[in-house]
Amino acid sequence: MTKEETLTITNLQKDLLIKHLNDMNIRLGLITGEISYLMANIKAVKILLGEKI
Repeated sequence: MTKEETLTITNLQKDLLIKHLNDMNIRLGLITGEISYLMANIKAVKILLGEKI
């Protein structure tokens, strides 16, 4: 394999990793949002049931 071919493969791998990291970052943001939503719902239920938070 020539040096140019190796660089091309390396660049493709780097691009895939960057895309994968971006996807994971987006998923983490969604999960964080869902957790906040669930925590707010739990807090609301506790208030409705008269429990201390």
